[in-house]
Amino acid sequence: MTDDRNLDNSAPASRPKRRGRRIAIGVVIALAVIALAVFVIVPAAGRFFTAQETAVRSDWSVETGDLLTSDEANRVNVHTADLHSDLMVVQLVPEEIEDEGFTYYNVDVQDRLAQTIEGIKSLDVAWTASNPLAVLNPYGTGSNSLYLYFETDLDTRVTYTIHVDDPAIADHTATAKNWAEGSEDTVYATEHEFQIVGLVPGRTNEVTLTIEGSFGIERQRVSFTVDMPDTKSGYAVQLPVTEGESTAELSDGLFAMVRTNGYLGYGFFFDNDGIMRYELVTEGLGLDRILYYGNDIVVCSSADSIARIDGLGRVKTVCNLGSYVLHHDINYCGDNSLVALVERAGAETVEDVVIEVNLDTGEVTELLDFTTFMDDYVQAYTHVIGATDTFFWQAGECDWIHLNTVDYRAEDDALIVSSRETSTIMKVSNVHTSPQIDYFIGNESFWAGTPYEAYSLTKLGDFKYQYGQHSVELDGEGPTEGTYYLLMYDNNYWALSTRSGYSPDLTDTDVSTDLYNGTASYVYRYLVDENAGTYELVDSFAVPYSSIVSNVAHTPESTNYVVNSGIANVYGEYDEDGTLIRQFAYECTLQSYRTFKEDMLGFWFSEPRRYAPAALCVSRLFRTPATVCAPRSPRVNTAACAPFVRPERLPHYANLARFECLPYAHAFRSPRKPAVSCASFVHPERLLYYANLPPRTPASLPAGIRELSGQKSAEWYQPRLLVARNNLAKKLSAFSYGDVMPDKESTASRNLAVKAIRRFR
Repeated sequence: MTDDRNLDNSAPASRPKRRGRRIAIGVVIALAVIALAVFVIVPAAGRFFTAQETAVRSDWSVETGDLLTSDEANRVNVHTADLHSDLMVVQLVPEEIEDEGFTYYNVDVQDRLAQTIEGIKSLDVAWTASNPLAVLNPYGTGSNSLYLYFETDLDTRVTYTIHVDDPAIADHTATAKNWAEGSEDTVYATEHEFQIVGLVPGRTNEVTLTIEGSFGIERQRVSFTVDMPDTKSGYAVQLPVTEGESTAELSDGLFAMVRTNGYLGYGFFFDNDGIMRYELVTEGLGLDRILYYGNDIVVCSSADSIARIDGLGRVKTVCNLGSYVLHHDINYCGDNSLVALVERAGAETVEDVVIEVNLDTGEVTELLDFTTFMDDYVQAYTHVIGATDTFFWQAGECDWIHLNTVDYRAEDDALIVSSRETSTIMKVSNVHTSPQIDYFIGNESFWAGTPYEAYSLTKLGDFKYQYGQHSVELDGEGPTEGTYYLLMYDNNYWALSTRSGYSPDLTDTDVSTDLYNGTASYVYRYLVDENAGTYELVDSFAVPYSSIVSNVAHTPESTNYVVNSGIANVYGEYDEDGTLIRQFAYECTLQSYRTFKEDMLGFWFSEPRRYAPAALCVSRLFRTPATVCAPRSPRVNTAACAPFVRPERLPHYANLARFECLPYAHAFRSPRKPAVSCASFVHPERLLYYANLPPRTPASLPAGIRELSGQKSAEWYQPRLLVARNNLAKKLSAFSYGDVMPDKESTASRNLAVKAIRRFR
């Protein structure tokens, strides 16, 4: 009985114990899963996300049409392009394109492609405007580019208009920059070689070429259609647009989106209506910034290389950085070099080194390792990022400074860098000899008690400090010697993942500590006075909130700003008062780093001639060369530029060598910009070019020229100049213009070109 009772009593008594054990085991398993997520899965996901930036493109394959011929010497196959067009469009494909390790960012590959093009150009074919040599994306770097080559009998220039049968897509008109050898620096030529930039991917584009003579006479007009392939990236070709409250005009140019996560390895160029006009293809990363080097551009082509590209899309040089990895920015440093923010591959401390790259030789020199330079702070105050820290995706790394912008000030051989992690702007001078800290700008309490306490400049005025700032850049000299301006994107976000025991006083501020939710970010402009050791906020305006990434920059030759709020996934153009003109929304994975606006003049485009009254010339404050700065007349000197352009732009105008005039209404977008008389600055024989003569047909030109001898001309110019003008008028009146609109070549001429290419070796 005892045994039976024990059995009867033991059954119910054991159930709570088992249930308790099960609960305990469940808790342990749950904690293990949480630990696994915190310490393994979350960091792994973060590394997977950031690994996109160092990934290198492995697939360069393209869709082509029929094989026409093979250039055996250069190992390049010539195909018809896989698209419909009125033109014969060919496509060049290197034989090894599908081999492992192939890249278009190889100078040998680029040289072979160029030699193949030269061979085709030299065939016994009349390449004319209506039967040009047309090559789709000849150098593999511009997926929706169309290369054209042809010759004309007289010196001309080419303007093209792209039309898409869609009321939501406005026509795109541009004057082509001529890259034909010997014609790169001339306005008019008989040999023409250029990229048509602006073709809308995935659409039927109607292109009209207008061939114009040196006196503005339209000598030929040719139209053709071309069905462009879809974007290589799969990115949208049209962005949603929101109008702002400002009635100011948008500046001319293209918005360049760089480092768009989810689409790394591309640079997207959109027009003022949000239409994609160019897709630049790189090995990886995503440009970071566009720098001009002569007529070429310099961009980050991958995480460990910097490339120089010309206006035809040809990669001229590639600088390999070895063990250094790019991460945020490149900028000018002298005549033939640049500075770049990098980190050492595999190092525990990251985003902390600045290098210099010689663009002529490709030589890479380490300028400053901030971890070594500020070792006493790093050792005493910082630690690696943990899986539960704000920037958990960098777990295991010591991102103690997180440099995100670099600019170079030649006057004192100084680097000005932005440190997101410390919310500090730093200036270090004598970087090529004996580096020394000049100052810090930020909340001085961050550096209180550290060896760097004395370097903080004094804040003048009642405004909040910048927090998590990006894209700090020099923005012109100040009113007195030793003063200058700094422009930046103040993210207005506070986070610190590498230092314990410090947090700023954010009482009564709108500074956010949330990655996604905040009141606003700001454009800040500081006036720095190194003599007095102070800085003050002179301009600011609110923009959509973005905790990280983002930028602000001036638009081309205007007082507008372009602002990218990377986490909000919008960029916009603002007038000089900080009022939104137009905003564009885009898609990406979490963030897009920067957006600039570039006019691409001298690279893809050349400025068209404008005819206007000679008395109404202005400087290149907007789109035309600075009249008073171009030293064609010995009476002109660069000092005359000062009233018309921002001081930091004076060096760019000193070497200009041509003049143009603008109508008053177009030129004076800002009423504060004065006019200058052309007659004071141009040679007598050139005055005709600047007169108010818009001859649209040959018949109208002589009558217009005769008008110049009247009283109107006498009022504009000194009497002694009229003789030269009238003599030139007589010559022009006797000029025989001939047929300005020759018939289009027949299909037979294209067939001859196809036969010639098939025989090409």
